[in-house]
Amino acid sequence: MSIMSVCVLIKPEKQMQPVCLSSAYNFC
Repeated sequence: MSIMSVCVLIKPEKQMQPVCLSSAYNFC
């Protein structure tokens, strides 16, 4: 779940948002 953490760091307001990098979002 390391990738998930990266997404959270990018957008702490919403853990799961398409705002994450394309690559990271794919894994999310």
